[in-house]
Amino acid sequence: TGVKLAAPLVCGSLLITVATGILARVAPQLNVMMLGISLRIGSGLIGIGLFLPYMAAFSQRLFLGMRNDIFLFIEVMRG
Repeated sequence: TGVKLAAPLVCGSLLITVATGILARVAPQLNVMMLGISLRIGSGLIGIGLFLPYMAAFSQRLFLGMRNDIFLFIEVMRG
């Protein structure tokens, strides 16, 4: 479940890394390290902002499922 939650941001970060690597080969005079870091931070913040509603609904379903599992566990332990 955590992989499903983090996959879009990880893929976005991978794409930015590949793009800055290509940019470093094409234009070596640019400071690609500083450009890549700022792009990664900016895209991460935008990605978190875009996926926050989905993360909230996903987390809510996950915790409600855990609540039901805990109640089931208690019932099984009672006998």
